[in-house]
Amino acid sequence: MNRLDVQSPIFDVRSQIADRRSHVSGFTLVELMVAVAVTTVLILAISSIFSNVSEGVTIGIANGGILANNRVVAKQIERDFREMVGPDDNGFLVIVNQIIGDPSKDNANDNDDVPIIAEDLETGYRRDVRTDQLVFIRRRADEDPITPQTWNTYDSSSTASYCKVWYGHPLRANPDGTRPDKLLGESGGLKNNHLAGNWILGRQALFLNALGDGGKAPTAHANGFHYDAPVVGIGAPSGANRLRDGTTDVAIVGLTQEAANGAMVGDIPPTSPAPKALNDMLWRDLGANEYATRAYKLAYLDTGTTPNDSNRLLCNPVPAGETFDAWRIAQMHPYLAGHVSDFVVEFAGDYTNAKNLKRRTGLSTPLVVTGNPDGELDMYDDGTLVWYGLYVLPPTQSFATGASTDKTQKPIAQNITTPVGPITRDMRYVFRHGPGYTNWPHLIRIRYRLLDHRGKIRDEANEPGRWFELVLAVPRVEADRSSGGGAPIF
Repeated sequence: MNRLDVQSPIFDVRSQIADRRSHVSGFTLVELMVAVAVTTVLILAISSIFSNVSEGVTIGIANGGILANNRVVAKQIERDFREMVGPDDNGFLVIVNQIIGDPSKDNANDNDDVPIIAEDLETGYRRDVRTDQLVFIRRRADEDPITPQTWNTYDSSSTASYCKVWYGHPLRANPDGTRPDKLLGESGGLKNNHLAGNWILGRQALFLNALGDGGKAPTAHANGFHYDAPVVGIGAPSGANRLRDGTTDVAIVGLTQEAANGAMVGDIPPTSPAPKALNDMLWRDLGANEYATRAYKLAYLDTGTTPNDSNRLLCNPVPAGETFDAWRIAQMHPYLAGHVSDFVVEFAGDYTNAKNLKRRTGLSTPLVVTGNPDGELDMYDDGTLVWYGLYVLPPTQSFATGASTDKTQKPIAQNITTPVGPITRDMRYVFRHGPGYTNWPHLIRIRYRLLDHRGKIRDEANEPGRWFELVLAVPRVEADRSSGGGAPIF
């Protein structure tokens, strides 16, 4: 057998292939670094896009929640105003303008002001907040109380034809339904009461049952209008026997035309009338001071610097426990919307004939308007409406003790010069009931700031939340209601 010649072509090809393989090189370090850098940029870009989309979705959901809350609030207020009772039908109206904080010290670490969202606790950001109240009478219409009055049903036997409607910021109760140890806006207590962004916009429709009338619904009201503490929901604990604790949405009402025949609200069943009850009646012919003082009891105003002196309505949206008596259910009712840091009520009407009113430019000194009615809505010199309230004061009745009844265009007003607790400014207006009273406003403007629960949404001034506004016609006479009074006009 012949030996294979190593110089043959086959060995020459193999040698060339091996030589070529020995000279093939991989990626250089620079090439690897460029590849890693490009990959990193792509990953970061994709991550940024994902983050932006995620943030957009979060903000969209938050905006959707705010708009949904606004629809709930706006529709409820509109329904109440459509059934609002004017002075000719014995309705009365109370507007309380209050502010917590000093408007001149926003963005400063000022203990008078209030934090809005959780991050403000870390940054020290504070601002003033409005916590107004609105009280009026409305027809029952399609309203129904839902506080159970017996152990085995969720039905109510209320025969009421009218409701006292209240809007404002309630105080969150402790989980067990008791009153917390701090006032609204104060630090050191419940976090939800301290952070304005967690405040509740409350609404209470208190159904007014007649007293001593065989269960009939009242055909008139507020002639001698009074309700008292001992009306409670079934199962309420000892001590929770006041309307301010929110333990019921039904009250017994004494109705008479004259003080001499006055009735009272008492225990269920009611006890005999007592002199104290007559002192609380809201009679038509009371002087301005006494009328307003009694009307204030229909709102929920703080009367002192301690929680026990606070008459602010309690609300407990998430009560503790697994079973709920009637009073616990009642404490849930005032919850209309959450995360409402500001609630502002103002009014417009015919109170002056002045034609050169200048718009207020500062917050330190209120604009005090003088003059007499002239048959037209009050306007500034730039043609815009004058909205009366905390910083613009209309001509008013004297609040002096014993002042006579005044049926002119002047509402009863009181500037509380020494507000209690964290409240720094307090202005109150009362509009009387009874025929012939022309001092009621023509329009009421309600503004409120809604926030999302994370504090993500900001307005144009980079403040948390968004402002909303309603302007509603007031039924000054019965004819107003039949012609659309109470409906929103803007």
